Amino acid sequence: VDLPALLPPALTPQISTSLRHYYHTTYKDSFFSPSGPPTAWFAVFLWFEALYHAPLSLWAVRALWRGEATHPMIPVQLLVFAVLTAVTTIVCIAEYLSWEHLTVADKVNLGYLYVPYLALYNTKDIASRKGEKLRFLHIKFASISGNERLSEVRVQKRESDLSCD
Repeated sequence: VDLPALLPPALTPQISTSLRHYYHTTYKDSFFSPSGPPTAWFAVFLWFEALYHAPLSLWAVRALWRGEATHPMIPVQLLVFAVLTAVTTIVCIAEYLSWEHLTVADKVNLGYLYVPYLALYNTKDIASRKGEKLRFLHIKFASISGNERLSEVRVQKRESDLSCD
């Protein structure tokens, strides 16, 4: 529903146009107006989705499907993905709450569509997993630099988790 707004009308599949029309008519979401995005910043959000979210989703799903979930870049990229998703979603929610042409019921209906994106990406969990690896790096650095007090700390992490294959 989102990305066809970036394509010229001649290249937009009819099904995408029909879905956008249905979505705009049903939910009164001005971000998906037939005349295009209402603001320049929303168009930037669409480009984020096209150039980062979509390719990352394909890469991460493929890596997870192939059992490569321990790849050190997955938590980093998913953290960036989660933060970007949360920020863009919050901005969109703030914007549609300010639209005077919508009733309270319309805004609640849009909330049913937008708010779950905040719940889908649990940034705290992803950040805490990355934090474990960062603590491990800190302890290893302290051992190398000669800080004996910190080098006594034992962390049960495999060094292979930190490789950048």
